[in-house]
Amino acid sequence: MAFNVYNDNLALQGLLENASAYFEDVVAVHAGPSGRRSTDGTIETLERWGIRTVFASIDDGFGVVRTRLIRESKTDWVMIMDCDERFYPNAPILRCEGDEAYPAIADPKLTVIQDGSYNQGQLLKDIITQPEIRAVKAIRRHWFKPGFTKPCQNWMKIPDYQLRIVKNAPEIRYDPNVRMHEKIQDGANGNGEPKCSMWNADDPKGIFYDHLHCFFKAQEPAQRQEDIKIFDAIHFGKQAETWKELGYA
Repeated sequence: MAFNVYNDNLALQGLLENASAYFEDVVAVHAGPSGRRSTDGTIETLERWGIRTVFASIDDGFGVVRTRLIRESKTDWVMIMDCDERFYPNAPILRCEGDEAYPAIADPKLTVIQDGSYNQGQLLKDIITQPEIRAVKAIRRHWFKPGFTKPCQNWMKIPDYQLRIVKNAPEIRYDPNVRMHEKIQDGANGNGEPKCSMWNADDPKGIFYDHLHCFFKAQEPAQRQEDIKIFDAIHFGKQAETWKELGYA
């Protein structure tokens, strides 16, 4: 598992606790604006956990940083995650009912039905042993809080497919010209998407990972405002003036 990080200490501890029991290798790319170091304890947490960490800059965009995550990994397959995301090897079997969705509706009325659990971790291992598969397209479920009870949207009707489980092959990389909302490429497939495994969104026994962005960012509104400015600067290529505004320069 590989992740990029910058001032994410609030979410980082849970990510490492979640990942340590399943992944054979964990690496972090610390990518602050202009290489700026985290000031919230993130680096100290990485050191305390003994996480292999390399330092980079987010200025070149997420495409470049995500490719660095693949290259720094020591395993044949890499799951790329954010600090507020979780992958559960032993996962609940969940279905969702309802049509409302955040942010159009601040408090969407959705019902989650849980019916046992399944070995999602073994399912993923079985998928990546197929020789023709070079990536896995997972569905990201968004939650207001931990516990699988308060989703932001019905992932069965509005699936957020993410292609961030990839084979560690030199031909696979993220397009360096896509700075935000990165795009994966496979040189063995004419720079199209790598051949991937995916399934219907109404199958509750697929490959999911869970995004707790509303939970963590709600607790740190000042950091959320800073993040938005950083992301806008990267997207529009206005790093120099934004870094000066934020006091980085």
